[in-house]
Amino acid sequence: MNENVDEAAQKAARIEEVEAAIARAESDEAWSAIDKLYNELWRTKEPTAVQLGRQAIAVFHLKDVPRAATMTRRAVRLAPENAHLRRQLGKLYFELGRFDVAEKEFRTAMDLEPDHPETLRRLSQIIQKDKESRAEAEELLIRATELAPDEVIGWLQLGALYGNEKYNFKKAEAAFEHALEISPNAPSALHNYGLLKRFQGDLEAAEKYLERACEVYPNDSDFAFSLGTCHMFKEDNETALTWFRRAVELNPHNNAAQVYIAFSLFLLGRMREGWAQYDKRLDLAEFKTTNYERPRWDGTDLEGKTLLMLSEQGMGDNIQFVRYAPIAAKMNGEVIVLTHESLARLFKSLDGVNHVVTSVPEPRHFHRYCPLMSAPLALGTDENTIPGVVPYLTPPAEDVEKWAEKLAPYTGKKIGLCWRGNPKHVHDHFRSSSLEEMQGLLDIEGATFFSLHKDRTEDEQELPDGLIDIGSEFGDFADTAAAMLNLDLVISVDTSVCHVAGAIGAPVWTMIARGPDFRWGLEAETSPWYPTMKLLRQKTLGDWSDVYARMRADISKLAVE
Repeated sequence: MNENVDEAAQKAARIEEVEAAIARAESDEAWSAIDKLYNELWRTKEPTAVQLGRQAIAVFHLKDVPRAATMTRRAVRLAPENAHLRRQLGKLYFELGRFDVAEKEFRTAMDLEPDHPETLRRLSQIIQKDKESRAEAEELLIRATELAPDEVIGWLQLGALYGNEKYNFKKAEAAFEHALEISPNAPSALHNYGLLKRFQGDLEAAEKYLERACEVYPNDSDFAFSLGTCHMFKEDNETALTWFRRAVELNPHNNAAQVYIAFSLFLLGRMREGWAQYDKRLDLAEFKTTNYERPRWDGTDLEGKTLLMLSEQGMGDNIQFVRYAPIAAKMNGEVIVLTHESLARLFKSLDGVNHVVTSVPEPRHFHRYCPLMSAPLALGTDENTIPGVVPYLTPPAEDVEKWAEKLAPYTGKKIGLCWRGNPKHVHDHFRSSSLEEMQGLLDIEGATFFSLHKDRTEDEQELPDGLIDIGSEFGDFADTAAAMLNLDLVISVDTSVCHVAGAIGAPVWTMIARGPDFRWGLEAETSPWYPTMKLLRQKTLGDWSDVYARMRADISKLAVE
């Protein structure tokens, strides 16, 4: 009898020891010790659901998320009505990327405990990825902030949800300001509010909040990167470069910062350094997992070998840098260009290129490979050696004739318009304009305007009077190019359309936002990449009014020539 009492007392003491260790744990060594203590305890005692859940927390901190999830599942089987364990299992599924089962666990936890703010926040975080669940996600976060008005994290999540939608920026501001009222030095609140201010184009305020975030939490690589990006939009690239390098110093695996170092170098006119640094993009997952089983081309003579040049990133990038394929073709070898289906017909006009393909050929068909945007590095391109001869792409003659017939009935100067880029582009909210702004040109006498958009957003399906839709008839970029050769002028924001016009040697005006993409430089009104292109630069981030005023005046002069 006494022996059993002693054993029970010893077990109770061990449990207390483990629970005290959990409260003190801060290192991998501590969490590992806790895991071992629990395992020793289970040799003589069956664990309760709560104890299993606590051990799972230790295992999670040891970064063994699958094992932590397995243990928590076992705990949930022992106590299916325990909302805390359901919530913990949902968080672990979220970490594993199993969002469907995570959602189920959070919904069960919410049924068991309807007014738990963390459950509401976690469920909202998952379902807001689905556009159809956006309203429910918002309701959950509003409820969470009502239940826990002094918890900063709820206001941060609500601000982030609103901050993804331009029409809700004011609500996002209110949420972040409330978070900062609760905790004026909360680093995430300072950082996220700074990002919102940058999205709004208020770079001075953005800089203030981002600088404060970096002061409060100086060892966060993402904070340093965000401040660098703010300075890039301010076109202060020396300072931007300093912060991007700081971000990499804090986290060498911050690949975005590595790439943005290259962008700063380009904009500072240090092109050779920029190309070398830009190779860091190949450390991104989308490139790293690809194995071509052949050496990468270093720009030397091909000596009769076959080179595979690879499509990468956006359509505009491919159009701009495929100019290097004919150069490589002159280096005593054969060249295969791998590209998107929509570019294949246009790329077949490349001088000297042997094959244009839309899927990766087997390694036996080539000896070397080169991503298109690595060709400038391989060939030592600098500011003085940019291959700027156009056209280097030409649409099929029959397509040009087809579009000549289609456009022949229209009178006056024929001008093609493109006001939006790919909405998935990271900075599209700045580089794109809108149909509402663009239609301010349509009443200019002596000009006929055509929409070059193959696809348009839901709210821009109906075109205004004076704008003729031809873009919806484009089958691919060869069609786009053929139509352009029958226009007097193309006006486009910084997207694939301006690259097509530049590559075929058509007159094109490109609208450039403040803090421009690396290829456009900071001041020039022309581009060494595209001799027939005129650059119209924005003076204030997010404000196209001055650009439209200049275009209106210039089109009016053009129309009477």
